[in-house]
Amino acid sequence: MKVYIYCVIILSVLAFSKAFSQEENKIGFHLELDCSIKVAKKENNGGGLRFFVTPSYKIGDNTSVGIGAGVKLFIYCEPTEFGYRDELANSFPLYVNTMHKFKANGITPFVECKLGYAFFKRDYSWKISSPLSEEVEAQVSERGGLFFSPSIGILFPKKNKRYLSASFAYCLDIFSGKGTHVQLNEVTKYTADLHAIAVRIGYIF
Repeated sequence: MKVYIYCVIILSVLAFSKAFSQEENKIGFHLELDCSIKVAKKENNGGGLRFFVTPSYKIGDNTSVGIGAGVKLFIYCEPTEFGYRDELANSFPLYVNTMHKFKANGITPFVECKLGYAFFKRDYSWKISSPLSEEVEAQVSERGGLFFSPSIGILFPKKNKRYLSASFAYCLDIFSGKGTHVQLNEVTKYTADLHAIAVRIGYIF
C-alpha cells in the first residue's frame, strides 16, 4: 500500500512539470478534490473526501483518455456488542478515465467517467454475550471492488491551455465481504454497495 501512495505523490509532482503540460505535448494531468455525501440510509454509504490524480492523453481536440489513481477518506461503521461504532477508513481507487469537452467560447462544458477498482481492506471481529444466551462471535473480512464515477461539469480556461474544473459527480463503490460465525463454523459472503454524490473541483495542466 505504501508503494501505491508513493505513486500518487510522484504523479502529483509530475503534474507541475512543464515537460508534462498540455502546452508542450498531448499529455496532461487533472488534479481533483471532491467532497461527497451518501444518498441512501445505510450504516456505510460512501460519503467522504477524495483526491484524484489523472494523467491523460489527448485524442483530437476535445477528448482525452488516461489511467488515474486516488485516495478516499470516509467514516466506516463497524458492529460491536453495544451497537455500532464509527471508524476512519480509506480506499484507493485505480481507474480508466475518459473526458470529453464540448466546444464553446470561454467556459467549456465537459463530461467525464472514471471506471476501475477501489482497493480496500478491513478485518474485524465482534462478540455478543448475555447471561441468558451463549456467546456469539463473528469474524468479518472485507475487500475492495468496482469503482464507478461519472460526472458533468465546466472548465474555466487559464493561461497556457490550463483549466480550473468544477463538476458534479455520482460515485459508486462496491465492496465484497465474508463473515464467519465462529461457534457454528458458518461462512456468509456478501457485497456492500456505497452510493454518494459529490462536488468536485480540480486543475488541468
